[in-house]
Amino acid sequence: MNKALFRALMAEHNDTQRTLSNIMGISEQTFSAKLNEKGGAAFNKAEMSFIKKHYNLSATKMDMIFFNN
Repeated sequence: MNKALFRALMAEHNDTQRTLSNIMGISEQTFSAKLNEKGGAAFNKAEMSFIKKHYNLSATKMDMIFFNN
């Protein structure tokens, strides 16, 4: 996961971990663990789909954030 790119995207839309986690319906701690990939935590398909729709991301941008290190 490209955490820096994801954080930049969030900042571009004036989102914080708190606001985005609330919108997604997960705790801020869970969101942080997934963002930092702590203990094997990762965003699941439904969460990635939500993020894609929320930010209107292209497949290329999704790949850049979630699949290309």
